[in-house]
Amino acid sequence: MDKTSLSFRLQQIDQLYRDSEFDPFDPHSFERAGLEYFHDYLVPRPPTDACEIIIYLPDEVIEADTIERITEANRRYIRRRIHQNNLMLNDLRSEGIRTLIYSLIFCGIVLVIAGLLYTTFDEPAIALLTPVVTVMLWVAIWRPTELLFFDPLPLRRERAMWKRMLSISTHIRPLSQAAPDTVFSNTYT
Repeated sequence: MDKTSLSFRLQQIDQLYRDSEFDPFDPHSFERAGLEYFHDYLVPRPPTDACEIIIYLPDEVIEADTIERITEANRRYIRRRIHQNNLMLNDLRSEGIRTLIYSLIFCGIVLVIAGLLYTTFDEPAIALLTPVVTVMLWVAIWRPTELLFFDPLPLRRERAMWKRMLSISTHIRPLSQAAPDTVFSNTYT
């Protein structure tokens, strides 16, 4: 099976984890954290694709424990992103439940008023009132439904992608071995 390699040419290790200032005059500059690029690169790929990260660093930065430090830093960074993602999902769930309660109360009030009006008015007025009540109920339920069922979907996909990144191998190579055009590139090996 082919393995997808995503390569980064870095001057400092922290470029993997921190956003940096983009320099349009530097062909090796990028403005986001390297792991964010890798995350975005993996999104459209099937979960069964084998992937690896190759990091090219200056020789003076590479030490005996560099790969262990980077692997552990990757794990911490990714766990932090998963944690942030979980917090956003919890916020959506809390807001969804809160708005659901408010909308159910609103729907109850609208239904009670509509029931009273239905007993008071004749058939043509009821024919006009029914669509209004239907739209009011539909609008009241829309936002809680969106918060509880639809808004969490992209966050869950993102969390799954970050979890996938925990198992991806990282390799360190000297900058002298990088192709001249390698800033952030992907290759199949």
